[in-house]
Amino acid sequence: YLGKLAAMLAAVPQLKYLHKIAVSELLLRSSKHIFTSYMQGTELMSLSAAISHFLNCLLSSSSAVHPQLNLEELQSKTAKRRNKRKGRNNGPLQSEVEWASLTPKSLWQQIKADLKAYYDWETPYPESFDATIDHFNLQKVSLLRSFCIKTGIQILLREYNFENKNRATFFEEDILNIFPVVKHINPRASDAYNFYTTGQGKIQQGYLKDGYELISEALNLLNNVYGAMHPEIAQCLRMLARLNYIMGDHGEALATQQKAVLMSERVNGIDHPYTITEYIHLALYSFANGQVSVSL
Repeated sequence: YLGKLAAMLAAVPQLKYLHKIAVSELLLRSSKHIFTSYMQGTELMSLSAAISHFLNCLLSSSSAVHPQLNLEELQSKTAKRRNKRKGRNNGPLQSEVEWASLTPKSLWQQIKADLKAYYDWETPYPESFDATIDHFNLQKVSLLRSFCIKTGIQILLREYNFENKNRATFFEEDILNIFPVVKHINPRASDAYNFYTTGQGKIQQGYLKDGYELISEALNLLNNVYGAMHPEIAQCLRMLARLNYIMGDHGEALATQQKAVLMSERVNGIDHPYTITEYIHLALYSFANGQVSVSL
């Protein structure tokens, strides 16, 4: 129902930001569907080249997107690998290098067809992928991050120039790894969760010390259940630091928030919204402790 939801959101100007999120999710999900079938016919030796070529077709503004290796070279390498493995001379299979024939235009046609078939949604700017994301004011770097998370691609950390029309954005060396993405439900420490929510209730009622004790107990339980590193532990640390700041213990607030920042970097990632929030709180507590240069 995501396509229907996006159409309903488009009719409400006050929900423009939510409409952008829905459109972004539609484009990424359809791109992931195409990417999954695209990877089925890719040889392991050509994995990096195939992924970089797909990303160029999807996000690059270059007018001429070509794989780093030409078709004849890819076929030659595929034939040599298979001949060495089988010990007999067989011509290269065309299906093994089909990925090299993908173009931005053909990829966009597949995405539009997938959007219509899966979600019954059509973009108001069907000319190209770039026209669509420009219309909805989407950022390519955000789309890249979300797509990599959805598909399990790990890329090199560097500045990517998406607007260069004469040079490809991604290269074979930019693809560092690819790992499976498994759908699962995270187990929850129910006792710790109950302590945490009860502590939040006490804080809202104005009983800060009681809330602090309950959340501290929740933190102990989370450490026993999850171990040293977990997103919920970082959340508890952030709440404790905030309570320390409100109660006037700025030094303890700073020390606790530093732990929350380090943990969020490791369990959520340095570019996660929660990590950015942790840094904002750390800047506030650093300023409260007189560390003006550090807070800036």
